[in-house]
Amino acid sequence: MYSTGHGSFAVSPDGRQLYYVHHGRPSPTEPQRRLYTERAFLDPGTLGLSIDQATSDRPIPSGVAPYSMGASSRRVYLRSGSSKRLAWRVWSADGAALALGNPLNRVRATVANSAVASMAPDAGGSSGTVTAHAPGRTTVTLTYQREHASGAYVDVFNLGRYGRQPVSVRVNVVVTR
Repeated sequence: MYSTGHGSFAVSPDGRQLYYVHHGRPSPTEPQRRLYTERAFLDPGTLGLSIDQATSDRPIPSGVAPYSMGASSRRVYLRSGSSKRLAWRVWSADGAALALGNPLNRVRATVANSAVASMAPDAGGSSGTVTAHAPGRTTVTLTYQREHASGAYVDVFNLGRYGRQPVSVRVNVVVTR
């Protein structure tokens, strides 16, 4: 990490974890600064502070998850050749909406049967257009993803009593003539 800049301390939503947030460059030749969120630890016995300066991906802060996701409609009825806008939202455990326009976040839309309908997300990240192609039924699955340090987007999962569950919502699409 090079050219580190000023920063601030932040506490996780549930108050159990401390972080140091600052900007810097990953290499001496990288022109753009990046945001780093590093875990900080206080040792009450020595009043010492240590900061984990790893630049790899880290688990989300405690008290943020589980995430929830919703769509403006769980069922869409269309005639062949018509379209309808669909909006979605992802929020944290305390109800704060996630910034889907931020390039670190995105929602991936997959259509089970592309012969029946297609889905085109808008540039803003929180809506898209379902277009009907042929009579039938299909589903559009919207899945919340985060960009990792590698640049790849990966599905986000909630961990719960039923194991890993993707942060997603399904929308049923019915197309008539």
